[in-house]
Amino acid sequence: MPDFGENGLRFHHMMNEGLEWFVERVYSPFVKIALEWRYDYANGPDWPLRFTWAGPVTWMVIAAISTHVLLSVLSAERTAPDDAPAG
Repeated sequence: MPDFGENGLRFHHMMNEGLEWFVERVYSPFVKIALEWRYDYANGPDWPLRFTWAGPVTWMVIAAISTHVLLSVLSAERTAPDDAPAG
């Protein structure tokens, strides 16, 4: 296996922390809510919407919002004050 040196280890550590953060803060809560919502068959007022065109549209909107929030957070973390260009 090639030796990537300190930069490679730093990149690996950054990716590992980012993925752990994503799973803990975004993915796990989202999956919990999605599974509860999907398999809750109680006859409520929204029950028919789960199996029609509104279901996929809702999931696309949720995915788009989640992606936007995640990219905003990651770009904010990447542009720390120490990384700002001089001048």
